[in-house]
Amino acid sequence: MARAGRSDRHAGAAGLEGRPRRLPTRTVSRTGLISDRARRWGILPAYHGWQGDVVETPPQVERAMLEAMGAATERPPRLRGPRLPDDPCWPAPERTWGWAVQLYALRSRDSWGIGDLADLRRFARWSRRAGASLILLNPLGAQTPTLPYQPSPYYASTRRFRNVVYLRVEDVDGAEHVDLAPARNEARVLNGERRIDYDRVFQLKTRALEQVFRIAPEPRGLDSYLRVQGRALRNFANFNVRCERHGPAWRSWPHDSAEPDRNRVAYHMWLQFHVDRQLARASREIGLITDVPVGFASDGFDSWRWREYVAPHMRVGAPPDEFFRDGQDWGLPPFNPWLLRRARWE
Repeated sequence: MARAGRSDRHAGAAGLEGRPRRLPTRTVSRTGLISDRARRWGILPAYHGWQGDVVETPPQVERAMLEAMGAATERPPRLRGPRLPDDPCWPAPERTWGWAVQLYALRSRDSWGIGDLADLRRFARWSRRAGASLILLNPLGAQTPTLPYQPSPYYASTRRFRNVVYLRVEDVDGAEHVDLAPARNEARVLNGERRIDYDRVFQLKTRALEQVFRIAPEPRGLDSYLRVQGRALRNFANFNVRCERHGPAWRSWPHDSAEPDRNRVAYHMWLQFHVDRQLARASREIGLITDVPVGFASDGFDSWRWREYVAPHMRVGAPPDEFFRDGQDWGLPPFNPWLLRRARWE
């Protein structure tokens, strides 16, 4: 659900019984230019409230959504989009079983205050030997390298690159040449706490990883990884360096023509290389599936690189239900579907 303003009635996808209902084609009489334009742009004229009653979409909501979509014309542009394949679905696979795991909670004695990819690899090996075929994980999207560190895996800076707090520092090439004993002592204290202190974990791992990077900045395989990832990874690293300089609120960044520090950009690309490598090692033990986040943070890399296609002043959430009668505002920026269509979804 995309929220645009507030009203006294709220949308719901189903009635109290949880069964989807089909809206009547002519629920209420609709007049006025705004309502007609809204309907042509795909805005529903009515919806079901959380109690299952049919509610007319308020005119102020229609206006707000039209404005957010940039619907300046009476009708949306006619564009030819790609067709979905007509091939039938593949046969269902044999039944199997696995685990649903929150990686941050998968701590071991060797963790640094948070479950990491080495813990996942060990758990995956044990699960495979126990007969499991897969592990379902929380989203692993990267966060901005700033404090306070964002703890929610569903509010990531990007859905493409990975969260570096899941790195096992000792498994990074070159770590054997760094004195990590003081950091391990701090990690042991963090590991003994019941709750995960993301800020301290991030700071501790950052200090240790920066030491390793100074000693081994060019591990084997890095060049080929950078070639495969291309400009997208470099843009992500540039964004992170600017976040470190100005904070994550990129809409208020000053006009900065200076190039980001090259060494710092290289560091952030180096981090992603090692996250990718450690995740690949874990995936060789068992099939891994990550949950798919609905969107991305409004001040993150994805919203920055796709800023031309994101609808301003709108936020994604969930419709009201019996537990949240005002609905839920997740704060995620939605894509403008007509701009995506105009860009041919590329």
